[in-house]
Amino acid sequence: MEVRVSEAHVRSYKMPVVADVGDRVRLKRQDDDAPEWVWVEHERTDLGGWTPKAFLETDETGCWAIFKRDYAATELTVEVGQLVQTHESVAGWTWCKAMDLQTGWIPSHKLIPKDRSA
Repeated sequence: MEVRVSEAHVRSYKMPVVADVGDRVRLKRQDDDAPEWVWVEHERTDLGGWTPKAFLETDETGCWAIFKRDYAATELTVEVGQLVQTHESVAGWTWCKAMDLQTGWIPSHKLIPKDRSA
């Protein structure tokens, strides 16, 4: 679905964590304001990033998890009024594709129907 950006967003990390299904990560901390998110560090790359808990299967120690799906913590930098295509929404964030074909997560509250002005 095509939507309009109502509030600018700038990506938080230049090198976000990227994982394939089955990749192992260390669980570091939960977000106190958004408990459905957890900070992870990738076992091979040591890159860290916020990850939806729903994408992880935690092991019996509670210290490690395996990705149940491919994931990239890439955020998309966007301007007010920009149109983007949405692909999925998870835990308050939406995976989008911009008209220049770049992809990434945008906070869902910064998106409005395309027929509304920003």
